[in-house]
Amino acid sequence: RTESGRIARQLATTNSESTGLAAWLYVDLDDRGNARRHYRLAVKESQATGHPLLPPYMLASFGHFAVTVGDPAQGLRLVGEARQALPRSAPLISHVWLDTIEAVALAHYGDHRALSLLDRAEQRLAKTASEEPVWPWLFRFDLPKLAGYRATAEAKLGRWQAAQTSFKIAAKAQRSPKQHAFNQIEYARTLVACR
Repeated sequence: RTESGRIARQLATTNSESTGLAAWLYVDLDDRGNARRHYRLAVKESQATGHPLLPPYMLASFGHFAVTVGDPAQGLRLVGEARQALPRSAPLISHVWLDTIEAVALAHYGDHRALSLLDRAEQRLAKTASEEPVWPWLFRFDLPKLAGYRATAEAKLGRWQAAQTSFKIAAKAQRSPKQHAFNQIEYARTLVACR
């Protein structure tokens, strides 16, 4: 029974990661319906893994997607669930990411608490330099990446000059060509709004 349980947890981990990857690929194809379906499945499978960090990671990924496609209400709900699921031993980078996602979601509503969350994320990020990466939080998260979230939130709050500054910092982030293009589009919108 113990061996079968271990195998079931390993299978759930594989299923969760592969469906999370499929969701990400569907996002890249702009197929939101299939992306949502796969994120839901990734969350469900993650809950069967027994791993303390995978369910909050998948919830946060789904929340990030929701905010990105303009559904801040669902994004806030999913980030809240991810926060509740995070164990006390969770790496600081997980809190940084949740703060940034929540900040952009709040900014959709014109809520200036977004700025406090981004400040907190920046303070936490400074403390992560001594942390070893912890799976599943293995992605690079640095000040330029944080500046991208800050720029988006500031633009949504109508803080155009601050957004311009943040976009310039965000441009230094290591990004895929698609991410770079999205950043440039958002920056262009901000420049137009400033005129």
